[in-house]
Amino acid sequence: VGASYITVRMTAAVAAAGADVDLVDVFGIGLPRSASPGAEATYATFEGEPLQVSIYRPPGSTDASRAPVLVYIHGGGWVEGDRHSRSTDLRWLADQGYQV
Repeated sequence: VGASYITVRMTAAVAAAGADVDLVDVFGIGLPRSASPGAEATYATFEGEPLQVSIYRPPGSTDASRAPVLVYIHGGGWVEGDRHSRSTDLRWLADQGYQV
């Protein structure tokens, strides 16, 4: 609830400065809660379990394509979330031309 209040206040300030703000977009109402990566790869194993990385590529890219790279490291400390927790944000970045 507190974070929502802060988001509404920040959104109101931006709107007061003249920006066109849509609260449906701000809060992601109706948007998918997860997005599939373009690929997954195993980079190591630990105690026999594969450790994997998710790869989000820009639309239409190939293995030979070049794009700026953004590395996202989930920091949940094995307590909360996983590498898929921000998948919709990572997909959005890939859709903007980044390889994530």
